[in-house]
Amino acid sequence: MKYSINLNGKSLNFTLFNLANLPKAHVGAAAQQALEAAGRVFYNEVKSNAMQAKPHHTLTELANLDHPYARRHNQIQTWKMGRKEPWPVHKQKGEGLDSTKWATHLSTAGNPIFEIYFDLNIAPHMRYVTQGTMKMLARDPLGAVVSLPAVRTRAMKAIVRELGKVYRTKVGIRFE
Repeated sequence: MKYSINLNGKSLNFTLFNLANLPKAHVGAAAQQALEAAGRVFYNEVKSNAMQAKPHHTLTELANLDHPYARRHNQIQTWKMGRKEPWPVHKQKGEGLDSTKWATHLSTAGNPIFEIYFDLNIAPHMRYVTQGTMKMLARDPLGAVVSLPAVRTRAMKAIVRELGKVYRTKVGIRFE
């Protein structure tokens, strides 16, 4: 049985091995809980790290910094703001933060997927942040956070911890 967390094309896949001939439905229920535990790790990291860049900069301050996200620079210049990461989103009114949502659903193959997304009905401007414009370079706050090794490790530990509540040595797990 294979389960994945899918975030904007980035994913953390894990496969469960039924080592003790456990009922497939029983393994699937535990895997769903493990998937949601890992997804919550990613969701919390996105909300705390990607969507609340500190220090916050007003539009006037960004203009005084020569618009670090401007396409004319050919790369995001967050060093002007004292940051290394190019993907954080600065909080203005908080709509981007409020639009960060999660959902679970089944893929066409029947595997559960935990999805993090921006609700564009709440913050339509997040489309421009993630896709860019003619004047602004795109950022990928969701995919960037999922790719961080420390965050992936915490998500993997959440999966193992959740499965450990149900199984001790009867199920194996492999991260891909």
